[in-house]
Amino acid sequence: MLIVSRNPGQAVRIGERFELRLQSLGAGFAVFTHTARVRPLVLMIGERHEIDDDVSIVVNRITGSRLSLGIVAPRRIRIVRAELAPTVSDGVRVWGKANA
Repeated sequence: MLIVSRNPGQAVRIGERFELRLQSLGAGFAVFTHTARVRPLVLMIGERHEIDDDVSIVVNRITGSRLSLGIVAPRRIRIVRAELAPTVSDGVRVWGKANA
């Protein structure tokens, strides 16, 4: 399990197809949006959600405005903070800040 910390508004890219963005935090729950769902996803602390056949997430802890998220995925699936994910410019993939 990979553990990542995120604040509201920050996202994680999981493989080539999924981006999971933390929208807000409440008392014991987190609200996400991701590319595979139209409606927001609400998870309580300790709750697990299957994103794909071999990828799942779990909310480990919420401390103030910070979320600790566990991601279970095979090693072949790249997991990266969205702000560091590759961007495509003129058909060429560039690693670095997505908004740079």
